[in-house]
Amino acid sequence: MAMNKAEKAELEVALKARSIAFALRWSDPTQVPKPTVRANDGPGIQKAYGWKVNVHESSFVTLPGDVRPAWTSSVHHGDCDSGSASQNPRLLFGDRLAGLRAMRAEYELIAAKRLAAIDAEINAEIREPTVHPELKAKP
Repeated sequence: MAMNKAEKAELEVALKARSIAFALRWSDPTQVPKPTVRANDGPGIQKAYGWKVNVHESSFVTLPGDVRPAWTSSVHHGDCDSGSASQNPRLLFGDRLAGLRAMRAEYELIAAKRLAAIDAEINAEIREPTVHPELKAKP
């Protein structure tokens, strides 16, 4: 039996709610990948290719980080699409899926720290409620 517009909308809302509820979970720490691609230790500057994870802790809600193709050598590392390089080698992930899983685990910890800070403020407010500055008794 085909669904009407209202039923389709209701199903879409339910699926989105399920997706959000499922997102609130911890990754299995034994399954979080580690970067494995190292710079080559040969003569000269030989590049090794992999995936770099960028996590933006200060603004992870508006700027959610990314997993991008990158390279590393015994001297430098850089993004494959930028053409620029930074000093020192960097460990990279062997595939994008591993990078995405590692990025998710990092964001779980960031979000948990932020939620713990909010919980601390809630508990402090329960112990000693704050009076709005405009509603305080004036002398």
